[in-house]
Amino acid sequence: MTTLIRKNTNMWRSTALPNIGKAANQQKDSYNNNGDTLLWVDAPTITATWNTDLAWEIGRVRGNLSLYHGWSAWGGPEMDTHRSPFSGRNYEYMSQDGLVGGYIAAQLTAGMESMGVTCYIKHFAFNDQETCRDGMENTVWVSEQAARQIYLKVFQMCMQEGGSSSSMTGFARFATMPTSSNNRLMEGLAVKEWGWDGFFITDGYSGFSRSTTMASMMKSFVVPLPLQGRIPAISGRYDAETGKFYAYTGAWDTEYDFYGDNFATTTVMMNDRWTVADENVKGGFRGEEIESYTQWYYLRNLAARILYKESNALTNLNGHSTTRLPDFTAQERAFVNGQPAELVFDLSGQAKSCFDENGNPNYTVEYAIDGDIPEGMRFDPETAALSGVPTVNGQYKITVSVLIDGWVSADLVNDDSASINPYLTMTYKLLVSDDGVPTPDMEEELE
Repeated sequence: MTTLIRKNTNMWRSTALPNIGKAANQQKDSYNNNGDTLLWVDAPTITATWNTDLAWEIGRVRGNLSLYHGWSAWGGPEMDTHRSPFSGRNYEYMSQDGLVGGYIAAQLTAGMESMGVTCYIKHFAFNDQETCRDGMENTVWVSEQAARQIYLKVFQMCMQEGGSSSSMTGFARFATMPTSSNNRLMEGLAVKEWGWDGFFITDGYSGFSRSTTMASMMKSFVVPLPLQGRIPAISGRYDAETGKFYAYTGAWDTEYDFYGDNFATTTVMMNDRWTVADENVKGGFRGEEIESYTQWYYLRNLAARILYKESNALTNLNGHSTTRLPDFTAQERAFVNGQPAELVFDLSGQAKSCFDENGNPNYTVEYAIDGDIPEGMRFDPETAALSGVPTVNGQYKITVSVLIDGWVSADLVNDDSASINPYLTMTYKLLVSDDGVPTPDMEEELE
């Protein structure tokens, strides 16, 4: 499960899954810039303009910066409503007015999401202080009316109108319950009532390990961003022999490193007050493996949400990470001298989101060709066809490239410096002869 979110020691990067065509994603996390690119004014200043068009344009520019650098997700915008002038992150949050903040945050998010950038809007919700935020102190008491009309309104507008793909929870406790484990808030309100189809992430597990578990977070559609090797604590364990699924109570001791897929069945899980040396320490809790009837359900649903959002985002080239130029057989690439011939370079493998409701492409394509074209033939970029009557025998090699929507190409790389989709540029060997019989070396089509 957690491999969908992060890889190796980088908690801000998801893992590529080549078997289903999912590319890796790289997230940047900064409230007023994108990975140290351009420094913007703080969020209250942008909100104070009351200019939704400007907010959208700022989001669009930030989206373009992300495209340029290969970053497909942003940890923002931040938008908790100011409840006090002394909150530690007011400079990151939009406004003391939930409605005004909602209008600005929604358009800022929409601008970035229009470029395929996943916005992790945060910190959902009631993030009221930074001092002592890891303990029991950050508890918010608020009426349902005030919560809906003021403090949650900005998130509702951003999810429903801004089209945010994801959200990051905060460290707050809403009526003593950590928000990251509050199913009625996460699933009940955001997913079921608001109709939001995104998913939540959190790094709030560290301060909550005394009162919540990884399993309870997942059942609220929340993925804890883990440290290396803690995957079973979140995903649980499936026993193929019994057909049962197990979840784990407790959390990990952050002083220990656990690696391997079976660590949770061989190493005790504990909260941050439980130690092997003193099992009776006050507040200590030793976790255990328990059979769960719902863990598998939430695990699969959360994984589906993540894959759906990333497949339609910049992570997967806005649905084009599996788009490719055609494979032609050797016979199709062997032409008879003096006879009409044609190759059409139609694309295939696009995601469903790349087409409108009538099945028509909702993207633009520009073709380019390089190399030796057989005499008597020409390439038409409008029809993507190489056609004509070849007149000179010989072997030829051409390279065809496509540029989709003005930016998607084989030149885009992930942070491993590998092309996200190398099949948007293909090299083909062609043959013109008197009999049109392909030679053995023509089976080596791609380079």
